[in-house]
Amino acid sequence: MTTDSESTFRTYQAALEEDWNYLKTYFKERSYALPVPLTAAKDTVFHLAVFSCSKEPLDILLNIAENDRMTMSAVWNKNEYGDTPLHVAAANGNLEAVKLLVEYDKDLSHDINDEGETPLFKAAAYGRTKVVKYLASESLDQQSIETGTHIIESGGRKIVNYTKLKDIHRQKITGEVKGASILHAAILGENFETALLLLRLDKCLATLEDEKCWTSLNLLATLSSAFKSGYQMGTWISRVFYFCLPIDDSIDDEMESCCNLFNEWWKLGKICSPAREICEAKRKHKLASRLARSLIREDSWLEKVKQKMSSPDVDEPIEENSQPSSLFFATERGIIKIVEEMLTLCPQLVEFKNHQKQNILHVAIQHRQKEIYDLVKTMKIPMTRLVRGIDKNGYTILHHAANMKDDDKETHPAGPVYQLQEELKWYKRVEKMTPSHYRMFPESEFNKNCKELFIIKHSGLLKDAQKWIKETSQSCSAVSVLVATVVFAAAYTVPGGSNEKGYPVFLNNRFFLIFTVMDVVALACSLTSVVMFLSVLTSPFHYEDFRVTLPRKLTIGFSLLFIALTTTMLAFAATLLLIVHFQKPRWTTTLIYTAAFFPVSIFALTQFPMYVALNITWLKFYKCIKKVLPREWFKKKLPRNDVLSKKNDDHRPRPPV
Repeated sequence: MTTDSESTFRTYQAALEEDWNYLKTYFKERSYALPVPLTAAKDTVFHLAVFSCSKEPLDILLNIAENDRMTMSAVWNKNEYGDTPLHVAAANGNLEAVKLLVEYDKDLSHDINDEGETPLFKAAAYGRTKVVKYLASESLDQQSIETGTHIIESGGRKIVNYTKLKDIHRQKITGEVKGASILHAAILGENFETALLLLRLDKCLATLEDEKCWTSLNLLATLSSAFKSGYQMGTWISRVFYFCLPIDDSIDDEMESCCNLFNEWWKLGKICSPAREICEAKRKHKLASRLARSLIREDSWLEKVKQKMSSPDVDEPIEENSQPSSLFFATERGIIKIVEEMLTLCPQLVEFKNHQKQNILHVAIQHRQKEIYDLVKTMKIPMTRLVRGIDKNGYTILHHAANMKDDDKETHPAGPVYQLQEELKWYKRVEKMTPSHYRMFPESEFNKNCKELFIIKHSGLLKDAQKWIKETSQSCSAVSVLVATVVFAAAYTVPGGSNEKGYPVFLNNRFFLIFTVMDVVALACSLTSVVMFLSVLTSPFHYEDFRVTLPRKLTIGFSLLFIALTTTMLAFAATLLLIVHFQKPRWTTTLIYTAAFFPVSIFALTQFPMYVALNITWLKFYKCIKKVLPREWFKKKLPRNDVLSKKNDDHRPRPPV
């Protein structure tokens, strides 16, 4: 005879192995065992059944429970976390199981766990959009609208009837104190498709605040990775994929169209997993931008600011009080989409101050957000008022540019040299727009002016940059000398040898010309790079040297070294082609090209330290060329209809349309 513990173990094992025939037979004979917990978390067999991809096991168990009045309430039993089977089914996205449980008991869709979370809240937190759409349609029926919102006790369960999503789908409900809303949960999980659906069902969700007095817009303004401005693109290949991939950001009845398009577009499996990640990231960025626009339009704080500014009785400048501002959250994290949208709807916010008496220019400069800094500069506003602003700590905008917090001392992708260069350029950029007498304002902590504060705060970075540039220059100069030695020796040992008169045997061959040119270019570039690296090692390592001179020398030297390595491989390939040129097998040519370009390709595709600096250098080079060339080359031609706005050169009357 088996014991209760053995029966529980066998039942649990059958549920894990999805042996539903055994469970059907077992519980038909022992329906009294349906409420018995099977796991350490007090999950019943109903909790385990919803993990199945099919609805058959749950349907069987519900039929058994329905036929036995003593076990009908077992479906409502909670586990250790206070979750019913409907909570578990909603969190796992098992829509079929959710439908079965709701049809079994309509009131079951309103269960609340120990954290105050409904099944709809769980589905939104985990981004189960289909489940959210179904449960929301069940929640917002006409019967709920007529009955109103109240909580009742029934069989130890909290059952809620409600009219709006905002009325009950909150976390940690204790009296009057309410935590995160259902929209907070969706945004925190970066489930923006679900968030847009919820906002469309009930726009009042946008005005709800959590225990920190944060609205959904405040929370979204802290998620920089959810927007394109905070997304790390990686290599140039990733940028090309991001730009070219087609994305659909619809959330209506065609919300699955993007996924279907994506599955049809990429059927190569794991080979295209990086492209799949880029596609998902791009769609997330589009949905996040769309959600930000919707939340800003429904933001109650923005409406209060507009009303306060339109009031003639208010003479004091508008400042942030107890409620945090999404504008400064987005500015701090560089989310340009939110800042643009808010300043477009309310341009007066550019003079808004936070609790530290800082305006948007202070915050943008403090956190090195160049895009937002440029955006504010391009606005048609009195910049003198923003520039002369002094915060609560006595800091001007130049003090913030000179100050470098510990949070900013992260590893720069291009190395400490280029990080120090950016800091110096950032300081010079802000210094140009700062009044001259503001530059000498003493700082309260160190009693130093702006320039002295910059030297103190960047002393550690200067030491790291000095050490890094010495080690890098020494290593690269050694490689450059090695390349120069190889290509110099290759010039005196020409492929194929020489004839009786001393001329190369393959003198008239086109591959010999390629070999000669590549060898000369490799020798010239390698020797020039050696000179550049030696000039770096012999240079003084002061602050001003790191602003232009040293990074430029290092970038040029590294670029020349890369060209020398590339041309060396090309010379090597030309040499081998000269030797095997008259052989019949054609596959040898392909093999030689592959072997020749493989080392350089690996070197180019890897994330070497100066990759970011090279991109910036080429961008600056393009801008310089654009300034030199005539502007007419870059101007777009006006269409035919727009020519009417300009004077006609021949002043001839136009024929009637």
